[in-house]
Amino acid sequence: MNYPVKNTAINPFVILMLLVCTACENAFMESPGNKSPMSVFEEFYQVMDEKYVLGNGYGFEYNYVMDSMRDVLKANPTDEQLKVLFDNLFQRIADGHSQMFTTTGENFHYDYLAGYPTIVDQQLLVDKYLNPDDFTFIKREGNFGQQVIDLAYGKLSKNPKIGYLYIPTFINLITDQQIDKIFESLQTAESLILDLRGNTGGYINVATNFASRFYAQDTEIGVHRIKTEKDKIKDFPFTTFAAAKGKPAFLNKPVVVLIDRNVYSSATFVAELLRGTVDPIFVGQRTGGGTSGFVSGILSNGWSYQIATSELIRMDETGNEIRSNNGFEPDYKVVLNANNPETDEVLEKAINLLQ
Repeated sequence: MNYPVKNTAINPFVILMLLVCTACENAFMESPGNKSPMSVFEEFYQVMDEKYVLGNGYGFEYNYVMDSMRDVLKANPTDEQLKVLFDNLFQRIADGHSQMFTTTGENFHYDYLAGYPTIVDQQLLVDKYLNPDDFTFIKREGNFGQQVIDLAYGKLSKNPKIGYLYIPTFINLITDQQIDKIFESLQTAESLILDLRGNTGGYINVATNFASRFYAQDTEIGVHRIKTEKDKIKDFPFTTFAAAKGKPAFLNKPVVVLIDRNVYSSATFVAELLRGTVDPIFVGQRTGGGTSGFVSGILSNGWSYQIATSELIRMDETGNEIRSNNGFEPDYKVVLNANNPETDEVLEKAINLLQ
């Protein structure tokens, strides 16, 4: 998803996203025409050559793949064949932000959730773990008038030394003052479980404000890699991510982060930021990734696309590149047991690790 931004200080990732996505404005102003399947294919091939950052040299040799597709299309130059080829291409791209829509509503994309079971049940959390006497909730009204939990924090009733912070989304414009209050309430906890399961992203400045409460020193986590033109890649170093100095924080205490495949976009960015600073324990399943910026446009036949043009590259302590556009694995893989519907095995694992 694209990152909405409120009027406050933001990090370079957001700035680069805005710069990259401005390319869609002119593209969407073009009037679609009737072009042959081969000319449309060549048009998109040029876009990939000029913009796509996650290709050649990164485990997916798109030039080789698209050259093979060209041969197939030559033998059967129809729109239906072009759809089959583009569907195959986007499955192989394996990036959740990259996708294409036809004029008839068909969508070609990588299903990054395929094969990953759901490992969070919000109702189970509310019924069995989030005692209203011990927890504070931030809610909003959903599309159908129901109350939706955007955040919950407190201490676990059966384990009062363990704090628990549940953030299933970053789409709520939570203020610095609210974040102050949250971390003030967690000060007496000896350890903390940060539950990001189900968080597909949102306001990245809200997300990084939360992350800043976990590290004491300003930090740099790597570079943003952008494809500027065909065969040219440039790395833009991040400016420092400021720690929340002088504000309530959770420092120098054990932290376990719960993650799943739905942890995507700005939520993955937060997980990476914590991974590169306080090095918490991660429990659950592989994150969804989606740390790329993207460009959008319309092809001459009216089909619209968006493809990744930039990527977050984190560096480890030895300077080796760590890439997580398709997510990263937890330290402990845990899923829910369908035969035990009254227990959250992922949360219980985190509790056991902190006891």
